[in-house]
Amino acid sequence: MENEQLIRLYNERGKKLKPDRKIFFAKYRKLLLQETKGKTLEAAAGAGANFAFYPSGVELTAVDFSPVLLEIAAAVTKDLGLR
Repeated sequence: MENEQLIRLYNERGKKLKPDRKIFFAKYRKLLLQETKGKTLEAAAGAGANFAFYPSGVELTAVDFSPVLLEIAAAVTKDLGLR
């Protein structure tokens, strides 16, 4: 699949996400990320589902190719009081 097609697909999926959606595998996300420290890059961050599970003090940079998902991730960041 071409990049443009993938971006369109994820943009459309992102538009259907609900703000109060359940975070799947929350227990495992927390376990996986609990030891994260310092500067961290999350590639393909999507809608920011992992953001709540990073320990305080982590300097997180998150990227994704979908502008729609990045807008949702920015709102999640604001809701969590993160930069």
